[in-house]
Amino acid sequence: MPGVFGALLLPMMAHALSQGREVAGRRFAASTVYLSLLAFPLIAYGFVFGDSIITLLFGEAYRAAGPVFAWCLFGASIVTVSQGGSSLLLSADRQLVVLAVVFGCGVLKIALDALLIARYGLHGAAAAYVAVSLVSSSAMIGMGMRTSGVGLDGARLARIGAAALVAGLALWPLRGHWPALPTLIAGGVVLLPVYALATVLLRCWTAADIGHLRQLHARLGRSRPHALARLLAWAERR
Repeated sequence: MPGVFGALLLPMMAHALSQGREVAGRRFAASTVYLSLLAFPLIAYGFVFGDSIITLLFGEAYRAAGPVFAWCLFGASIVTVSQGGSSLLLSADRQLVVLAVVFGCGVLKIALDALLIARYGLHGAAAAYVAVSLVSSSAMIGMGMRTSGVGLDGARLARIGAAALVAGLALWPLRGHWPALPTLIAGGVVLLPVYALATVLLRCWTAADIGHLRQLHARLGRSRPHALARLLAWAERR
């Protein structure tokens, strides 16, 4: 999945750089926010239903690996969020910086694996992966900010995280009542509207974003359901 986003973002960032560093900086900041909007609810879903996902895929005998899966999903999602930064660096001919980060994180991963796996086993391996994912993502985003001269909207990212937390709390009561597949389906049905509403109430979208969503809703859904149209109109006026 991170490779898919990287393949999509790289030509977009290269085109933005041809229009100037300021344009590329805005694209970098926007892509990081939008990737966070996609990744954060997935993280919440994984932490709530990680054991159910593992049970569905591998059977009840592997259910204990659910928390490890959730943390690995967290690490992979954070790496995906940083794809805007890495795409910007590659487009700006900062390949050596990307190579240095990748090499350094590879050495760090080997060192942490040697230190943690022998002592903590599977949980140690997960901890090493998450730690390296955080270091790599922080480096890519930090160097992206330095290259573009544009910072990220930390308050907006925090609101997105809060929306995902609200959605995760709404999912928690669904645990442990049904087999894995019905539980995961019910979780998805609850997650989407709760998270979408939370992002609107917490102002995770800009007025331009809401306006674009209204146009898509009018064109693709013919403004139905009307309750969604009214919600988007109200959100745009806020």
